[in-house]
Formats: sequence, C-alpha cells, structure tokens
Amino acid sequence: MDMKTALTIAGTDPSGGAGIQADIKTMTANGVFATCAVTALVAQNTTGVKSIVECTPDFLAEELDCVFTDIFPDAVKTGDFAAIQARAKAFTDAIAQWEAAKCS
Repeated sequence: MDMKTALTIAGTDPSGGAGIQADIKTMTANGVFATCAVTALVAQNTTGVKSIVECTPDFLAEELDCVFTDIFPDAVKTGDFAAIQARAKAFTDAIAQWEAAKCS
C-alpha cells in the first residue's frame, strides 16, 4: 500500500502548537506523508504573537507548483491565509491548474 500524501497550507508557529508544525506532526502521527506551503512566517510563542511576515501570493503559487509537480497530494488542508483574497486566489488557481492536469 502506498503512503497517502497531504498538503498543509498555513502559517508557521515556532512553538509547535499550531500552524504548519502542528499539521505536520498530526499527519505524520497518522501515517500520512506531509508536504507544506507557507502563507506567513509568524514570530510567536505560547504567550502570543509578536509579529507576522506574510508570503506574497506569487511566492505561495511557486510553493504550490513545487509540491504539485513533485509530490501530488491526496488531500489538502488549509489554515491561515494571511491577506486572504490574494492567497486564496493563488491557491484556487493552483488547484484548478493541477486538477485539470491530473484529469488529462
């Protein structure tokens, strides 16, 4: 049986309790190979968020393209979409492109 793959699209959490770090731990614990695309770099700990650096929609699109061209996910989990509209468009454009490619 092949290992299932999942892509998490979210921000970081250096304390490991949320964001991509928590998603990767959960996926791995459930026998799923985890891939990721970062929407924001977050400086935080268990007491709060200190600052956020958002990834550009173009960079997110490049991350998604890298994942989809190498390790096509069986499932996608989304988390924090900082500056939601532009990043959501990058995500939906990538999904549409790769779903069309997968079907052809």
